[in-house]
Amino acid sequence: MTLSLLGSVHHHHGRIETALDCFGLAYTYAETSGRPNLLSQTLYCIGDVHLSQGRHREAYGMFRRALDQVAQNAHTFQQAFLLARLGTAQETTDLDSALSLHHEALALHEQLDPLKEPHYDRLEMDIRCRLGQTYATAGLLHEGREQYLAALAIPGAETHTFEYARAEAGLATCQTA
Repeated sequence: MTLSLLGSVHHHHGRIETALDCFGLAYTYAETSGRPNLLSQTLYCIGDVHLSQGRHREAYGMFRRALDQVAQNAHTFQQAFLLARLGTAQETTDLDSALSLHHEALALHEQLDPLKEPHYDRLEMDIRCRLGQTYATAGLLHEGREQYLAALAIPGAETHTFEYARAEAGLATCQTA
C-alpha cells in the first residue's frame, strides 16, 4: 500500500515513469500476497496513469484486469468505479461500448446503499461526468448536458470540489458547443 501511495504522489507531480515503477513494485508485492483487492487497486492506479497520458489501450487493459479481480469478491462499488473508467478508456475506439459501460456503472451504483457507502455521491458524480463527456464526444450534447446537470444536482455536490468543477466545465462545454 505504501508503494501505491508513493506512486500516486509521483503521478500527481507528473513523474510518470517513477509512478509506474512504484506501481509495478506494488503489483509484485500484491501478487505474492494473493489479495485481490490490493491487486485491483494497484492495477487501477496503473490504468489511471496510462489514461492520464492518453494511453487508452493500456489503461483499458489495466482496468479490465482490475475488474476481473474485483469480480471475484462481487464488490459493487469497485465494479461501478472500474466500469466507469473502462468506459472512459474505451471512448477513443468505440463510443457505443463506452456509453454502455458507463450506463452499466450507473446501474451498479444504483444498487448501493447511500447510507452505508461513504463515497456514494462522489462515485455518482464521477460516473455522470464520465458519461457526460462520452455523450459530448459522440456529439450528443443534450444528453451530455443532462448528465452534468444531474451530477450538479446531487445533494451536497459542491462539497466534492474536483467532481463539481468537472461537472461545471463539462456543462459549459455542452452549452457553448
